[in-house]
Amino acid sequence: MTFTKEEITEWKNILIDKLDYTELKDKTDDEIQQFLFSLSELIVYSEWDIIETIPDSIGKLHNLQHLNIVNPSHPRFHTTQIKSIPESIGQLYNLETLEIQYISDLETLPESIGQLHNLHTLKITHCYRLKRLPESIGKLQNLKILDLSRLSCKNLPENFNQLTQLQELSLYGCDDLETLPDFVTQLKQLQKLDLSKCDFQTLPESIGNLTQLNVLDLTYCTDLIRLPENIGKLANLKILDLSHCIELKTLPKSIGKLQNLQELDLTDCRQLKTLPKSIDKLKNLQKLYLEKCLLNTLPNSIKKLKKLHTVFLTIKDKNPDLFKNIIHLLPNLNHIGICGTIPLPYEIGRLKNLQTLTLGYNENIYSLPVSIGQLKNLTELDLSSCQDLTFLPDSIGQLKKLKELRISFCDNLIMLPETISELNQLEYISIIGAKRFSRLPEQIGKLKNLRRLFLSCDNLTTLPESIHQLTHCEIDIKSGSLKINT
Repeated sequence: MTFTKEEITEWKNILIDKLDYTELKDKTDDEIQQFLFSLSELIVYSEWDIIETIPDSIGKLHNLQHLNIVNPSHPRFHTTQIKSIPESIGQLYNLETLEIQYISDLETLPESIGQLHNLHTLKITHCYRLKRLPESIGKLQNLKILDLSRLSCKNLPENFNQLTQLQELSLYGCDDLETLPDFVTQLKQLQKLDLSKCDFQTLPESIGNLTQLNVLDLTYCTDLIRLPENIGKLANLKILDLSHCIELKTLPKSIGKLQNLQELDLTDCRQLKTLPKSIDKLKNLQKLYLEKCLLNTLPNSIKKLKKLHTVFLTIKDKNPDLFKNIIHLLPNLNHIGICGTIPLPYEIGRLKNLQTLTLGYNENIYSLPVSIGQLKNLTELDLSSCQDLTFLPDSIGQLKKLKELRISFCDNLIMLPETISELNQLEYISIIGAKRFSRLPEQIGKLKNLRRLFLSCDNLTTLPESIHQLTHCEIDIKSGSLKINT
């Protein structure tokens, strides 16, 4: 099989003029043909030139293994204006990956796509005018990854259940789908299911059939009211992401059957007032995210979760004792993140194994408790948007293992305590957007292990003399009158 002269001319126009294959400019037709036959990867992408069609002769590229047809993601630069894909694409028998992304003019896909029997990855995303998928997709017996993010399809082909090797399926942002079809839950080998930003109010009970599922992503399913009891049958589930499910009111008791669950994200589940007692059955749970949840307390039985090392939560006036509750029940935590309106309790010093402490968007925190110095294993301290924070206690100099100190948009913080210079392991200091910050510790030059000092504070006008002793440190200072970059 050879290319006609007209076909070679068409490919020249695309490859040289639009896709920047400038090395082909002086090649003969025979050399161009040889190049086309040897091509294993083709990316149809141009930032400036309009591409309106794919040549019908694309089916002759028999060595092609990877085909990517994509637009720049920014809508102002949509140069790939393709409305359809040639039927001949079905002749690319060696094709392994096919990606068609951000082609907003695409209206149809050919049925011949079902002939791509070696295809293992198919990504058709952000093609907003594509209303239906070809039924032949069910014939892709070797397909392992299928990404249909941001399509406008109201239905999926019913023969989806024939994709017996499928391991990953993304329906992210397919908000025209009113429910998850039962036949999707027949994909026995599925390991990752992304349903984020879908408008489902619930999931079918048959979701429990997906016994190989490792990851279930329901982020921003803002209409989701409840989970089915059969969710407890997902015996291999490791990550359950329910963040920003703002209408979710309860979790089913059966969630305690998820014996392999390692990460549970309930961030911004603002209707969720309690956790089921069965949560203490999650023996392998390591990370629990509860930010912007209005939980008043946690079940006492949560102390049974011996592998739990990371908790993020929000403390408000309505639940002032929640953090004390966590300190009492989970004294061996390694990582904590807190936002809210309640000052940190003195009891925080009991968290002897704490390695990272993140405080973000906290009000009414004017200082950190002196007991912060008892966190002997702390390696990272991150203070972000603690707008009332005025000073840090001298006891911060007792954090001998601290390696990173990050402070951002703490508007009222004026300076760091002199004891900072006693932190011999400190490697990184970053202070950004602290409007009143005006002074570094005089002995900052003692920090011999400091590798990066980044300051962006408008009120900083002078630097201590000892800063010149930081000979191995990258210093980047941006202030109204100071600009240093070494």
